[in-house]
Amino acid sequence: MSKLIQNLERMTRKDIISVYHRLADGRRQKVAEVFVDKSKNISEQLEYAYMQTNSIEDGWWNNNDVKKYFTSEFCRSTNIGDTLEIGGEYYVCDIVGFKKNK
Repeated sequence: MSKLIQNLERMTRKDIISVYHRLADGRRQKVAEVFVDKSKNISEQLEYAYMQTNSIEDGWWNNNDVKKYFTSEFCRSTNIGDTLEIGGEYYVCDIVGFKKNK
């Protein structure tokens, strides 16, 4: 798929989830934006973003729907305690699923 078509699809059919990793000192660092299908419900979108920011056979930052925001060579996978943001709402990765952060 050409970059132009990919960008058009992202603008018209995708929402953006920002992914923040929890640092050792408790602060958060934005590590990625994940482009998710607008037609999916919020739970499906969060699960997709989580899946896209976990490394299995390759570094997660190489996935097509991911825009990386870290500058080092590598970045760990999204984990319990990390935060995903969509539309101004924040969700914390829990043991199973996500917990809305108030």
